[in-house]
Amino acid sequence: MGPVSEYVFGEDLDTGYWRRPDVVVSIHPHDAFILMKLVNPRYQRWLDEDGAHDHMYQDDD
Repeated sequence: MGPVSEYVFGEDLDTGYWRRPDVVVSIHPHDAFILMKLVNPRYQRWLDEDGAHDHMYQDDD
């Protein structure tokens, strides 16, 4: 995969993170397992936007 991608504010510093044109790969080490995520880059850009967090956690009032 090469060197990890540049740190993006809000990411876990213990996570290996690679942004590639066709896929975003992240590796999260835990005590008993390793979680590997493969994400579509367009979806990851949406998650990185300011409004994505608000959309996911908005109140139903």
